[in-house]
Amino acid sequence: MLDICLVCRYLKAPACSIGEVARALVTDEAATSSLADASKVDHSHSERNAHRLFNRYGLALKVPISELKVANDANEDFVTVPYLRMRDYIQVLLKQHPEVLLGGLPVAESQGLLRTFWQRYRVYHDKHIVFQHYDESVWGSLIPVFVHGDKGRTLGKSPIFVLSWEIPFGLPPELLSKASADSRGTASKQKGDGRLHWSCEERTRFSGKRTHAQMNGTCTVSDPDAFNNTKPETCHQRCNNKGHSYLSRFLIAAITSKTYKQNSKILPSILQETATELDELFYTGLEVSGVTFRFAFLGAKGDAEWHFEAGAFNRSYHKTGVKRDLPICPHCEAGKPGLSISDAASEPPWAATLGTTDPWEELPPLNHAPYAATFKAGLYKFDPFHVLKFGVFRDAVGSVLVRLCMMGYFDFCSDDSDAIEARFERAFAKFKLWCMASKKFPAIRQFSKANMHFEAYRQFAWVNCKGSDVTLIMMFLEFFLRSLMLNPLKDPSHKAPVRAMYQMLLAALRGYKLRRGSPKPTEQPTEPDMNAAPLGSSWLF
Repeated sequence: MLDICLVCRYLKAPACSIGEVARALVTDEAATSSLADASKVDHSHSERNAHRLFNRYGLALKVPISELKVANDANEDFVTVPYLRMRDYIQVLLKQHPEVLLGGLPVAESQGLLRTFWQRYRVYHDKHIVFQHYDESVWGSLIPVFVHGDKGRTLGKSPIFVLSWEIPFGLPPELLSKASADSRGTASKQKGDGRLHWSCEERTRFSGKRTHAQMNGTCTVSDPDAFNNTKPETCHQRCNNKGHSYLSRFLIAAITSKTYKQNSKILPSILQETATELDELFYTGLEVSGVTFRFAFLGAKGDAEWHFEAGAFNRSYHKTGVKRDLPICPHCEAGKPGLSISDAASEPPWAATLGTTDPWEELPPLNHAPYAATFKAGLYKFDPFHVLKFGVFRDAVGSVLVRLCMMGYFDFCSDDSDAIEARFERAFAKFKLWCMASKKFPAIRQFSKANMHFEAYRQFAWVNCKGSDVTLIMMFLEFFLRSLMLNPLKDPSHKAPVRAMYQMLLAALRGYKLRRGSPKPTEQPTEPDMNAAPLGSSWLF
């Protein structure tokens, strides 16, 4: 019966499908007691019956569902919001599956992992309350935690707000493969590209840009106390972007727009409740197997829209000035007169204003959780997906495609039309051919002026598609530009922009790969050959 549940989950099938699959198996004389029970899940109350079935056979985590009552704005009636308390969820995981919270390690072997994390985190944020309230003797039982918020779509494409929490530690391949539809694919994707252990100096030397001495800050690769090579295997820090989301993202609440539009206090109330729990988990903690684990709140991840709502910011992109310059960044005062928001220099003037003022009139709900006494807005962390795949990468893809069209690199015959629509069509045909050869399956159906948001050459294009498609288009463009560089270009003046576009896409793909990689401690950085041919995209396949 577990196989039926997994099939239905991976196909994202409704609950009634469990009964349909089970009845088909019973018909084929594959009957067991569990299959017989599963076959009773019919179309009437299918979700309720499916939940009962999962609980009966131990296929569900028994995390109690709590209810939060929020007073209605207009009258004394209450709106009841079901949610999962972090304390209840963590207690179940620590007792039944502690390795999920401890980087794949049992409780007895996790102290080194946690101490290593806090040693490194102190370099990044030494003002965090952890370093004022707890000494190093407690770090071995202090687990870092993030909160993540986002608004997505549910049935009928109606909006839904989802609040969850996560632990920053990734899991080893052998544990991830247990929740993977293709264990061989999961194992192969865990392999690094050989550059994950390069130092900052080696990366800058390979890029041909600034030297390490010209950069600010320090590199932990050369620090024997901070680098994996000098530490045991139980201290390895993996990113948590690999594997099934059930193993790294844990639900707090899912609230439909129909519910939160009834009462404007619902979202602040659930955030306040979460902050109260984080306070309790930090100061009191939970005792499991004789060890008291405490949890330290590191920030709230999400897109700019959710941050604006969760923090009630008075500085955001919603408040961009038309007639006069206004600050638009919650972290700094960029946008004010003399502090240009488009200044991307190494030391822009707005950098000096980071954390100097708070972007709200009243302290937001999540800021009641233990975090830091200074730079309180730093609690709101940028979500890499929205910043990269759903942000600057979409701009990069659109701009590169339009520039290549303008240069004529998608004109393959002398009589090919130079109209932008025709060039988009030929570019997409080339992209589809690359996808077929690479065994990739994009969801985007065409390149057009509409989905490129490109009406005239005076505008900057950006592609409107899924985040996964953005990555595929970037991989295609990196491959296409590399092939152009291996042959004479149409015009010698194209050399600089073509190489710049190639370097940008290659760096973006490698950066995203680095986030999702799990470097092996035995790998050593190799000296890059600057005279070698441009590297291909084979490491991504």
